[in-house]
Amino acid sequence: MDNTWNRVGFHVQGSNGYADEKFQIYSSKGELLWRHRDKDETLGASQKCQSDFITSIIDNSPLNQVDYGAKSTLTTIIGRMAIHSGKIITVEEALKSNRSILPKEFSWDADMPSVPGPDGNYSIPIPGITNVI
Repeated sequence: MDNTWNRVGFHVQGSNGYADEKFQIYSSKGELLWRHRDKDETLGASQKCQSDFITSIIDNSPLNQVDYGAKSTLTTIIGRMAIHSGKIITVEEALKSNRSILPKEFSWDADMPSVPGPDGNYSIPIPGITNVI
């Protein structure tokens, strides 16, 4: 998109440094502290995933990444819950929660659990006040 930040990847910031999608950890001063390198690895992580997927199709040996996908999705859900509530949310709390942001049934005219107010805007979560469990 024009006039927007354009970067693919991630940056995890901590109090003593940061990490990136290239499996590298840096100090808060930007000094490289650690880098994962497999001596047999010639591809980047993204390319390796794509190559493994294509190989599984060619070899007719399906990849089962359901567990990884479910845990990745749960991580995202917990992150949203933590940001909206301003609280630490454990895996156990998230899994026990009855709250859903999905409609009761999936159809084109399904009623969503969250709807905009009279002004057309959705409510804004307020950390410390919004209940997410």
